[in-house]
Amino acid sequence: MVGVAIVSAGLVMLITPGPGWVVILVGLAVLATEYVWAERMLARVKRIAQRAAAKALDPRRRRRNQILLAITVLVIVAVVWAYIARYGFTIPIGADPGD
Repeated sequence: MVGVAIVSAGLVMLITPGPGWVVILVGLAVLATEYVWAERMLARVKRIAQRAAAKALDPRRRRRNQILLAITVLVIVAVVWAYIARYGFTIPIGADPGD
């Protein structure tokens, strides 16, 4: 019952704030102490996570992701700069909330 409750809480956290996937994995670990199907599922999730970690640490993929991040940041900076150049930037300090 505890494992099912933890997995259920994790599922709720997938659509609400909270560490949903982590809680689901903890729930699977609890269920794996009693059920073989949960143990197999947990092993499969671990294999998938290890493959994802290996891909993330691949130097070519890291370089590509860094370049994409740099381009994205430059585009965002350019859009913000163009907006400020067009409309200006004013901070309403001391403005009346009723305005």
